[in-house]
Amino acid sequence: MIRANLLPQDGPMQQGGAELIDQWKQDPTASIWIDIQQIYTFTRFIHYLMIFFGILIALSFIGIDMSKLAIVAGALGIGVGLGLQELVKNFVSGIVILLEKSLKVGDFIELESNVFDIVKEINFRATLISTNNNIDILVPNAELVTNRVINWTLKESRARFRIPFSVAYASDKELVRQSVLDAAMSVSHTFRDEKFKPSVWFTGFGDSSLEFMLGVWVDYDAVIKPTALRSEYLWAIDDAFRENGIEIPFPQRDLYIKKLVNFDD
Repeated sequence: MIRANLLPQDGPMQQGGAELIDQWKQDPTASIWIDIQQIYTFTRFIHYLMIFFGILIALSFIGIDMSKLAIVAGALGIGVGLGLQELVKNFVSGIVILLEKSLKVGDFIELESNVFDIVKEINFRATLISTNNNIDILVPNAELVTNRVINWTLKESRARFRIPFSVAYASDKELVRQSVLDAAMSVSHTFRDEKFKPSVWFTGFGDSSLEFMLGVWVDYDAVIKPTALRSEYLWAIDDAFRENGIEIPFPQRDLYIKKLVNFDD
């Protein structure tokens, strides 16, 4: 994986990617978004064709007989065999990504390295992705095809996050549940319709605590910022616990003394 920041921020490709992301955020289900994605794929193929025909025209201008392209093709075949396998593999993988639409500009993805990124461009050799820390990463297309990639926004812009928390054993479970649901509803990213309402699950008994999980459906703006999202919900949960007198557990041990030894004897 190569980290880079090679493209100008105001270049045409950067602007195109930004426009797609803005369109997705406004209405990810609109048909115009699908049209924009198709246009992006079409323009990438046009770009590759222009490069191909540009090479052919350049060869004709320097006097190479186009009828002898078989010789050129043979030379290219030797080149592929000697050292261009990776380049060809990445190019073909890029075509597969564009046709399969498993990754699109604006998608929020998670790589095997546990890095969260937004797809900015799908290029000839590599896909440009940008992290929440404004770091651009060039990932070879073949890695995106062969390795596991989690696409958080493949079909829909919304996603459900699960946020674990614990309370002391003496806590009132119903009070805990209602307090956390109220806290979740106070966060602006939470979906409020019946189908996607927040949920609280009792998940188990810990060494010193009752274990719970908050499940919330959130929008695209929250999905692309998972760390900030968890911080907002945990902040709201802590405020709710303090307001309702619910204790946060801490490790504790009970010590039983069966016999006292008198060391003075």
